[in-house]
Amino acid sequence: MPMLAQYGPALLVRCQDQIDFGRELVESWLSQYMFKDKDSDLPKKIANFLSNHDNFKTHGKHLNIDDAIALGLKIEKLEDNQEFQEKVLSAYHATILAFSGTNSAKIVTNHNGNCFVKQFNSFPKPVRR
Repeated sequence: MPMLAQYGPALLVRCQDQIDFGRELVESWLSQYMFKDKDSDLPKKIANFLSNHDNFKTHGKHLNIDDAIALGLKIEKLEDNQEFQEKVLSAYHATILAFSGTNSAKIVTNHNGNCFVKQFNSFPKPVRR
């Protein structure tokens, strides 16, 4: 109770607004892109499922490909296109290495080989003796 007392009732409203906003964005994007030119209730159904806390219990829970397909999402398996999979994995590994081995916070690159890297300052930690 002492911890909850520091939060006003407006916080609950703000949280619900963000959940509603996210659900609306997902429904809109699905309607505009994945289900473009299709008269379907799937965008709303999928957005409602993904925004329902009871389905996940945590923000970081994985949604596997079989469940995503069963939900109605149109998915192409990366494993079905070996050349594309190798390119995606190369980009993924390069990104992981860049973020874990440098002070990079943001990387933007294009097909021409141009790259912008935003870095943050790193301060050495004091040595305790």
